[in-house]
Amino acid sequence: MTIENQENNIGEIYKQIGEAELKASSLERMLDQLDNKMNSILQETEKLTQDAETSKPDASSDNKDK
Repeated sequence: MTIENQENNIGEIYKQIGEAELKASSLERMLDQLDNKMNSILQETEKLTQDAETSKPDASSDNKDK
């Protein structure tokens, strides 16, 4: 392998590393967005659960009416 070929190979390797770093950065941003969205969904679910629990009719008061 000539020095020129080795330099070309090294250049190609650095190019591939750069592309991989860009893809990794993009994936990291996507994961952060998904994490934020899941946290938002979890908070909304917890709020809806709390609202549902506080709006349940009291079973003991239903029995008193009978």
